[in-house]
Order: sequence, then structure tokens, then C-alpha cells
Amino acid sequence: MRACHSIGEGPNLVGGDFAANLSRVGEKDNYDYLVRWILNPRVRTRPYSPYEKKDLGPEDYAKHDLPFVFDQDHSRSPNDGHELVVHQMTVMPSLRLTVDDARDIASFLLTQKHADATYEPADFMDDRS
Repeated sequence: MRACHSIGEGPNLVGGDFAANLSRVGEKDNYDYLVRWILNPRVRTRPYSPYEKKDLGPEDYAKHDLPFVFDQDHSRSPNDGHELVVHQMTVMPSLRLTVDDARDIASFLLTQKHADATYEPADFMDDRS
């Protein structure tokens, strides 16, 4: 982790500066997301349609009586046939960890937060236009 990421703040900062500082990741991510990301950061939970500018879900596939399956062999949109993004674009490598290792790391990362952290509402994130 410390080759790319850093942890800590101010004089307690250790690690690399290539990737995000993980000191407060527990304030914004949930356990399941972290485990999935740590296990394989390139796996998407939903395919992204650049043409429709949205993630597709089971409901998009169900409208066409298709199973919700997306991978390199099933990379066409059920809605319009355009190519989908089925893998995350990231430089973070697969660390080839076990599920238990990923769970342990995620559990630790969730402790990385400030108890009094507050954030302004980000309603603009809900705007799909």
C-alpha cells in the first residue's frame, strides 16, 4: 500500500504520493465497496454506456429479456448495441489477495476517519443532465 498510497497527515504522513491519501477513506467509502476494490479494482458492478452516458443495470437487460451479464464476451448494450465499458479504467493493479486479506485491509481502512467529520450536501451529484 505505502508504495503508491500514503496514510497519515502532517508530520505523521508516510507512504507514496502516486495515489490517494487513505487517511480519511473511512469517512466516504463502505465496507463492501472497499473489499471489492481491493480484490480487483478493474471489476465494475455495472457496465457503463458512453453513448447513453449512464451505468446500465439489471432493469435495462430485463426490458430485452436478457440476463444481467457483462464482460469482454458480453460487452454490447442491450438497449442499442453500442460498446460498453465493462472494466474500470485504473492504474491500480490486482494485488492477488485472498478475500480474507481484502476484508482485513477494508476493515482497517474503515477506521481511518475523523470522528467529527462533516460534509456539505452534494446535491449536484444527483443531477443526471
